[in-house]
Amino acid sequence: MSVPPVRIEATKPADEYTPNDIISGQPKAAFNCQFESSDKKLSVGFWRSTVGKWGPWDQVEDEVCFVTKGKAILTDKNGEVKFDVKEGDAFIIPKGFSGYWESSEDFAKYYVSYNAISKL
Repeated sequence: MSVPPVRIEATKPADEYTPNDIISGQPKAAFNCQFESSDKKLSVGFWRSTVGKWGPWDQVEDEVCFVTKGKAILTDKNGEVKFDVKEGDAFIIPKGFSGYWESSEDFAKYYVSYNAISKL
């Protein structure tokens, strides 16, 4: 049995939520997981947020991101700026990163997340 390819689309409806531990603004975020591997270790989808800063959060899986809109700053828990990301950038948030997310303008990205521990 052949498994068909999956198109990841930014226009599909997404689950909206308010991030925890908001520091500034009134950010809203939304994600749409559009593919999950049969062992539940790999997920692919689209994520977006409005302007604001929140955290800290602990990254529990390795995540590759491609920014399609906006700008954001990721800062580690100690306050050291790790990097700025903007439209067209690709970056990785490694498992174990702990820090803050700040969207300086509306932001959107495709993501691929991998967790070596099965979620089954």
